[in-house]
Amino acid sequence: MVGALAVLSLASAMLIRSDVSAQVIFLLISQAIFWMAWLASCFGWGSLFPIPKSTPTVLKLVTRFGLGFGLISILVLLLGLFGVMNRWSAFALIGVGVVLTIVRIVRGQSDLKTWMNGRAGLAWIVLLAAPFLGATILGACVLPGVLWGDEPHGYDVLSYHLLLPREWFEIGRIVPLEHNVFSFFPLNVEMHFLLAMHLNGSPFGGMYLAQFMHATVTLASAGVVYGALADRSRVAAAVGALACASVPWTGMLGAVAYNDGGLMFFGALALVWAWRGAFAPQNDGWLDHVLCWAIGGACGGFAAGCKYPALLTVIAFVPILLIRKPFKPSLMGGAIYVVVAMLCVSPWLIRNTVAVGNPVFPLMAKTLGQGHLDDGQIERFNIAHAPTATEKSIGARLGKFEREVIVEMKSGHRNVNERYGLLCMVFVVGAIGTGVRRDSVSFRIGAYIVLCTVVWLGFTHLQGRFFAPLIPIICWLACLYANRMSLGIVAASVVVGTFAAPTLFQRLTATHRVFEPDGKSVEQFVIDPGYFAFQDMKELRQALPPFDSQKIDPDRKLVFVGNAAIFGYDWAMNQISYRTVFDVPSVSRDLIEAYSKDAPAGSLLIVDPSELARFTRTYRNLPKMPDEIDLDGPAQVIVKP
Repeated sequence: MVGALAVLSLASAMLIRSDVSAQVIFLLISQAIFWMAWLASCFGWGSLFPIPKSTPTVLKLVTRFGLGFGLISILVLLLGLFGVMNRWSAFALIGVGVVLTIVRIVRGQSDLKTWMNGRAGLAWIVLLAAPFLGATILGACVLPGVLWGDEPHGYDVLSYHLLLPREWFEIGRIVPLEHNVFSFFPLNVEMHFLLAMHLNGSPFGGMYLAQFMHATVTLASAGVVYGALADRSRVAAAVGALACASVPWTGMLGAVAYNDGGLMFFGALALVWAWRGAFAPQNDGWLDHVLCWAIGGACGGFAAGCKYPALLTVIAFVPILLIRKPFKPSLMGGAIYVVVAMLCVSPWLIRNTVAVGNPVFPLMAKTLGQGHLDDGQIERFNIAHAPTATEKSIGARLGKFEREVIVEMKSGHRNVNERYGLLCMVFVVGAIGTGVRRDSVSFRIGAYIVLCTVVWLGFTHLQGRFFAPLIPIICWLACLYANRMSLGIVAASVVVGTFAAPTLFQRLTATHRVFEPDGKSVEQFVIDPGYFAFQDMKELRQALPPFDSQKIDPDRKLVFVGNAAIFGYDWAMNQISYRTVFDVPSVSRDLIEAYSKDAPAGSLLIVDPSELARFTRTYRNLPKMPDEIDLDGPAQVIVKP
C-alpha cells in the first residue's frame, strides 16, 4: 500500500505540472539519498526510547520518527551552540541514526516490516489522498518564497525560517542575532533545515531538502491519526488519516519550509499518548501508563520547541483535560507529562535565559527581561502579534475566524474556505458523533479543540495557519466512535474536496517561476546554486546596474533598508547587514540611521521604499522617514558618507 501511495502521489504531481516533470524527478532524485538517510536516522534515534508493546504498529512508527526528530533537533542545537556543527558532524549525526535503524532491522525488531506484512483490507482507502500528497511533493519543489502569496507566504520563510539556519551555517555556530529577533524563538524544525544545509554543503543546496523535511513532518500528522485509531478500527483509522492528509491546508503548509507542521505533528502525538496514559487499558500494567505519559510529555516539549503557544495549548491544557477519577493516577501521570515536557523544551529556555535573562524572549519582555529591545520596540512587537484595532471586539474576532476558517470572500461572494472547508465538514461529523455518544473521551477532546480555538481568538493575531495544529485532532475526534454512515460522510467529503480545492491545485499549475530561477534550469541550479535569484532581486539589478553582484567589491558592506527577506541573495552574510522591522530601534534620529548606524562609511544602503511604506502603515514607534526617501518611487542605492 505504501508503494502504491508513493507511485500514485508522484503520478499526481506529474499530472498537475507535466511540463516540468523531468525537472521535478531530477530534483527528487538529487535529494533522495539525503531524505531517506534523514528519515532512517530519525527512526533510529527514536528507537532508543521504550514504547509499550501493546501500541498499534503505525503509532509506534510515527512515535519513533517523532522522538528521533525531536532528539536530533536538540543535538543540532547543542552542537551549534558549541560551534561544532559542520558537515562532518551532520553526517555523523545521520550516520549513527541509520546504524541504529539497521541494527533493529537485523535483529528483527523493525515495526515497519511488521506493518508492511499485515493485511491492508479497507485501509486502501488512504490511496484517495494521493492527489493531495502529489500537490505537496510538487509544492516542495518550488523555490522558497514564490508559491502561495498568502499565508503561508514567502516573507517569513525568507526572513527567518531559512535565513537563520543560513546565517548560522556561515557563522559556524548558533549565536543570538540582535538584528533578527526571531533567532530567540524555539526552532526545533529549523534545526533540521540547518542540518539539511550542512548535509548538502551549502544553504541553497539544502533548501529543497528543508522543504521535503517539513512536508514529511506535516504529513506524518496523518500517521498519528491512523495510529490513534488503529486499535479501534482500521477502517476508521484509514478514513481519519485520509481526512487529515486531504485538508488542503495540510499540503499548502507542508510544502513550505515553515515550522507549523512540527507543532501540528507533535501536538497531536502529545495528546494521543497522554490520552492513552489516562484512558487506554495497557496489558503490562502501570509501567505502560507511565511510559505513555512520559512519551506524551516528550512530544509536548518538542511541540513547545517548535512554537511558544504550545507551552499553553499542549503542555498546560493536555494534562488538565485528562484528569479523571481516581484522581491520584491521572495527577501523577500529569506531573510526569509536565516534567518531561519541560525537560525537552528546556534547552531553548536555558539558551534564552543565558543570552538575555528571559526564557521566553521576546514574549513577556516587560516582566522577564527585554534584552536588546527598547520600550518602543517591545510595544511594536506586542501590537504586531495581536489583533488589529478593528479586530479586537468579540464580534470582530469571531468574524475573522469565520473568514479565516469557515468561509471567505471570492469575487464578492462568500464561499466555503478552500483551505479548511474539508476540515469544517469533518468537524461537524465529529461534533454530531460526540453529541450522540456522550462519552467522556469525546467530550475531553472536544473541549481541547474549543480551548485551542479560544486561544486562537484571544491570544494570536488571527492568522489562518495558527489553526492548523487542530487538523489531526479534529480528524481523530470525527472517527473516534464513528459508525459506517459517518465514516462514509467523511470519505465522501474527501472525494468532493479533491475536486474543490483550487487554491491547492490551480496555483501550482499557474506558478511559472517555479523551476527556472533567473532563466536557468533546475539541473543547472542544483549543480550550481549561484544561479539562485528571486524576481525582486532580478528587477532591482536591472534597475540599478551598479548593484550587480559582479561589480561590487566583496569587502563593501551592503545594508538592506526595509527588506529583511534576503535568504535568496547570493552575497556572503558577513557582507550583508539587515534588520527585521522589530529590531529597528525606536530612538534613532531617522529610519535610515536606524538601519545603518553600525555600518562603516562607504557602505551601500539599499533602500526598499515599498517595504518602508508598508512599515509606516502597519507598525508603531518607528523613527521618522527622511524627506529624501520617496515611498512611491523606485528602489534606491545610497552611499553612506
